[in-house]
Amino acid sequence: MSDPNELAAEQIRQHAAEVQGATAGPDLAAELAASTGQTPIGVTEADIASLFAQIKAMQDRLDRAERERASSAPPVLVSTAETLKGYVDVHNDPVAAELAADAVEAAKNATESGDTGPLAKIQARLAKHLTRNPPYPGENHHYRQAVDWASNHLADAIEAFVPPLKSTAVAVGSDRAPAKVVEGSVVG
Repeated sequence: MSDPNELAAEQIRQHAAEVQGATAGPDLAAELAASTGQTPIGVTEADIASLFAQIKAMQDRLDRAERERASSAPPVLVSTAETLKGYVDVHNDPVAAELAADAVEAAKNATESGDTGPLAKIQARLAKHLTRNPPYPGENHHYRQAVDWASNHLADAIEAFVPPLKSTAVAVGSDRAPAKVVEGSVVG
């Protein structure tokens, strides 16, 4: 056999025969446990119940952290209205400032009641007012931001708003109806 390919093929056949004909060796982990009385190092079997308990505990911690995060942050609808109010206040237009304050209150009411109708009306009036009453003279960054937030961001937040689920439980000590915002009123 002078051909190197034939030599390599013969070695592979011999090795394959050795591997296929080999018998299973002794269970080293069982021998170690029997001789020393200690459990072998490494994982020999999985405790499925323990794994499920650990996974459930992690999921509970994640759910609790998500609830805490959600309860500490204001709803998107409210934070969007508050951001708009900040830009309008810097713009220094009294009518726009009143409408922006009404928008914040209407957003708070909408997150509680689920009705975004009054907020949508205020948003439309505020966007129209800002567009018709630009500042003088020159460019005003805050005015452009106020128009953008009134026309786009608040409208998008109203459209994406998902009303809260109505609870069938009666709130203890709550005999008041939800507050209503009267269009054009100043909330202060």
